[in-house]
Formats: sequence, structure tokens, C-alpha cells
Amino acid sequence: MKKIFTLFLLCVMAMTAAAESTVKTFTSTLKVTVDGLETSQETTVSVEMLEDNLINFVLPNFALGTGGDALPVGNIEINNLYLRDKGAYSSFNYNANLQIKEGSDPTVSEWFGPTLGNLPLALTGKMSDTELFVNIDLNLLESLGQIVNVQFGSDFAPSKVTGEKTFTATANYELSVAGQSMTMDPVSSYAAKVVYNDNKTFDLCLDNLILTSGGETMTFGAVTIPGIDLDEQKGYSRFAHSARVDFVAGSAAADYWMGAGLNLEVAINGKLKDDALYYTLNINATDQLSGVIVMGFGTDFAPATPAGAAKVYNDQLVVTVNDESTPAIPASVEVTPLSDGGINFTLKNFVMTADGFEAPVGNINIEDLALVEGPGYKSFNYTGSIFITPGDAAGVAEEEWLGPMLGQIPLRMRGRITDDKLYVTIDIDMVELQQVVFVTFGEPIAADPTVVGLDSIATESAAQTIYDLQGRRVRNASGLHIVNGKTVIR
Repeated sequence: MKKIFTLFLLCVMAMTAAAESTVKTFTSTLKVTVDGLETSQETTVSVEMLEDNLINFVLPNFALGTGGDALPVGNIEINNLYLRDKGAYSSFNYNANLQIKEGSDPTVSEWFGPTLGNLPLALTGKMSDTELFVNIDLNLLESLGQIVNVQFGSDFAPSKVTGEKTFTATANYELSVAGQSMTMDPVSSYAAKVVYNDNKTFDLCLDNLILTSGGETMTFGAVTIPGIDLDEQKGYSRFAHSARVDFVAGSAAADYWMGAGLNLEVAINGKLKDDALYYTLNINATDQLSGVIVMGFGTDFAPATPAGAAKVYNDQLVVTVNDESTPAIPASVEVTPLSDGGINFTLKNFVMTADGFEAPVGNINIEDLALVEGPGYKSFNYTGSIFITPGDAAGVAEEEWLGPMLGQIPLRMRGRITDDKLYVTIDIDMVELQQVVFVTFGEPIAADPTVVGLDSIATESAAQTIYDLQGRRVRNASGLHIVNGKTVIR
């Protein structure tokens, strides 16, 4: 009996050690810049490694300033960030609202961040086995009248330009103000410059963004959108990117450039290959101009078409707002297979419930999602901005759907799918309502341990998880050891 108990205890120790090994910590200099004044201190950041190339990021006990004059802000915690492979490192990004949480420093009695509600935050990062670099722009304009820049570590692999190319096509503009859209005059032979980088990204340079209609002209400006990630497909690359960028004056002669000097939220989706560029760009100037500018460039050269009938997944849906979760309710998601191996995704007739009040939101539709093979399932992810469309539920008039009134919505989605199961988590940043809504559909889908070769990183890691009887991880084992929670003799 004593021997069995001892082995059980050692197995628990091994599983605990394995779980701890999924969290990486990085210690480096944290630089905080406010109005040109920089402070720095040594800080430790934690990154939890998840399946399907996802991570959880935590910057703990963040403060503005140092010493006795420091303003305790709190923890910056962002879950389910998607890692993109860049060869020697992986990159990740986040651009949406975030609720800062209370820190864990026992010497601090009051944290400033949680009192601010949901704040616009833009994060870009790079991570290798030994290094982490993160840049954060935290928008505190409403509370402190400032944008705070935070940098952790040093940029250990700055991108290098490998070439550039100018693409010429028709640009179509649409101006949306207070929910009303106006089509502007198309611009033939508009030139968009692509600057290629060596880390599977490109910079998009757009000059002379000028809108005209009925003889009226709005000279808006010029912009460079840096670091747009490319996801390779068959014969082309696809991209979806959102960021805050600075607009400047265009090169054309103009009395006034309306967008010059503004730092605005942009969201771009498109496709790129050697001889063609196609994209849709949304410029959110709601705060400054009470409108959204939508620019379409070129023609979709690789439209994905349905490769079969749509499949409907019926399951339970839970909505969490301000840490309060609603009871599970029945919901339906429609998934359409596409000719390029991807899917179209539609969460139909999404409804928010809070304090007994139901608000019909609408349909969350995301097209041409790529599927990645996993052990016994396929995974997918999306980070970008969408427009929610009206639903078709009985008893709800088209004008009653809340989603279309909100305009462009930042959204992150992660999911796993099999022939008969679907599990999805969605973070919806409802900027106009100052709320981040978390949606969960279905039950988690576990990896199939009998499937070999589909998840090489996870398989290799599991195969090498070996501990001695003292709970210490070892590489070359002989004698009695614990491997993946089981006691074996080698």
C-alpha cells in the first residue's frame, strides 16, 4: 500500500512539474514613456504556452513611474494570443479594448487600472526560447489625456527590407457616418506600394487618400501600415491585420489634409501574390470625424467558393460580460466548407443577455478561415475587425438588431472543429458600449492521443517529458522513472 501511495504521489509531482513547464518567464528592462519622459525598471513577464499556437500573456503589477511617485496600474493580462512562426522566433499581436486587473503586490492598497474600465490597447511582440520583446501602446486619453508607451526587452530581430513593389488598380471608397453609408467616386489607377520584409510581413504605403463625390473633395492624407503578417496559401498569401497608425499629409498639392496628425484605428483584410494585390481597408475616424472610411483596392483574384453544403452545429452558448456569465442557451453555428480548404463561419442570431434583459446583436460572419490540422481535430483562429449583420430570428425586426449600429467591431476568435463537434471562443470588443464580451460555444475538444504526426511540437514535447523519482526533469533516463505521468523502467 505504501509503495502504491508513493508512486501515486510521484505521478502527481510529475504532472505538476509538467504543467509548470508550460509557463515561461522572462526578466528584462521595462521602459515606460509618458509625454517624452521615460522611466525604467527590471520586470518579470510570464507567458503560458497553450495548444494550437496560442499563449496567455501577463505583465504583472504594472505602474506609471518608479519609487514613491509611482502610480500603481495593475496587471495587463491577455489570453489566447496567436503565435505566428517567423523562423528564429514567433510573433503575436493584440489590438482591442482591455480591462486592466488588480495587481498582486501586497504593498499596494489601491490599483488605478481597474477603475478605468475597458481601455484601447495595442500590443506587438516577439518571442524565442530565450528572449521576449513587447511593445504596448495604452490609450489613456480619456482619463489622463495621454498615450502611454511600454516596452519590455529589446527588439532582438528587427525586420529587414527585402524588396518593394507598386501595384496599380481601381480604388473604391465608401464613407459611413452615423450608420449611413455613402459611395464615393472610384479612383482608377491608384498606386499602392508594398514593402516586403524578411520576417513574412510587409508594410503597405498609401499616399493621397482623397475622397470625392458630387464635386466635393475630402483630402484625407497618407499612411504606412507596418508589419502586416502574411499567411501562405496555395499560390498566394492572405492577411488580416488591425493596428493604430499615424496619418500624415499626402504628397499632392492640397490646402488641408484632414487626417494629418491623427492616430487612428485601421483594419485591413486581403490577399497578395507576385502580380496582384487585393484588400479592403477600414479607417475608423469616428472620434475625430464621426465616420468610418472604407477603401477597397483591386479585385479578389482567388475567391473561395463553397465546396459543399453548409453544416449546422447546435450546442450551448455562454456569454460573459464584466465577469458575469449568463446561463447556457441553445445556439447554432453554420460552417460552410470552401474550395481552398477553409471555411465560412456564421454564429446566427447572437443575443446578449444581462440582468434579465435580452439584446439581439445579429450574425457574426467570418469568411475564408484557414484550417490547421491538429491531433484528431482542425483548429482555426481570427484576429481582426468585422461588421455584424442583422439576424433573421422570428419576431425581431431588422432595425432592432444592435450589431449593425456598432460599426466596425474588433474581434478575436479561436476554435476547434471535427465532423460532429465545434468549440469556439470569441472576444468581441464593443467599443461603443465600452464592453468586451466573451462568448463560448460548445465544449472543449481534446486532442486525440492516438493521432501521431499532426502536432509535432506537442508530440515531441510529450515524448521528452521524463522525471526521476525526486520529480526532477531529465533527458536521458535509465532505471525507474516517470514518463508522462506513468512509472516505467528503462
